[in-house]
Amino acid sequence: MESSKNVTFEDLTKRLDKYLDKNPKLRKSDRRKYILQVIYESGKHLTPDEIYKEVRDKDDEKIGISTVYRTLSFFEDAGLVNVISIGQDTKRYEINSNTHHDHMACLRCGKIIEFRDDDIEALQKEIAKKHDFKLLDHDLTLYGICDKCKEKEAEHSS
Repeated sequence: MESSKNVTFEDLTKRLDKYLDKNPKLRKSDRRKYILQVIYESGKHLTPDEIYKEVRDKDDEKIGISTVYRTLSFFEDAGLVNVISIGQDTKRYEINSNTHHDHMACLRCGKIIEFRDDDIEALQKEIAKKHDFKLLDHDLTLYGICDKCKEKEAEHSS
């Protein structure tokens, strides 16, 4: 599932411009749009280092890793990207397509699988109702080991 493709890059730049218009102290930057484009075009869940590598490989202009980190924080505040945390230190970023889905994350290789399950969605609403809790949003990430990593572990243990 490539959720970023549920939204066009033009839609994202409009959302970015709208956010900047609401926050006049923030300036418009071609670097931001370029980093957003790199994330969008990848269609993947990228780490900051992977984003930095893509930006540096595709762009003659020197964009530093600190610019990438600041920009990702900015995108998160602006609601343009979602963050998926894997382990203590690994964060992966995806375009916020405003289409709900959940994730399974491999703790060995970092692979992320997107999924949507109507039974899980219904169960969450039922649990919230049972506890008289007004559910506004949720983020579900299941952590485990993907099939390829399980196969590698089986090969090494035999």
